[in-house]
Amino acid sequence: MITEIMYEEPNRSRLDDFIRLDASVKYNFNIKKAEGVVGISVWNVLNRQNVINKYYILNDNKIEQVIQHALGITPNVNLRLSF
Repeated sequence: MITEIMYEEPNRSRLDDFIRLDASVKYNFNIKKAEGVVGISVWNVLNRQNVINKYYILNDNKIEQVIQHALGITPNVNLRLSF
């Protein structure tokens, strides 16, 4: 029966390279006495499955590897108004 996981030293092994391409545009505008900026961005345009963490857990006396990935393609919109 397995009761605990024996881990290696911290940072002993490395994750694969993390590669992400982001793109963004912004547009400045004026409405009467207000100034505004609207922006649109897309994170991880290439939709890569970047691994950000790996760890192990005990589940029913079996060791299971858990792999956490970064967000996939993520659109964002923002608006800023100054009076």
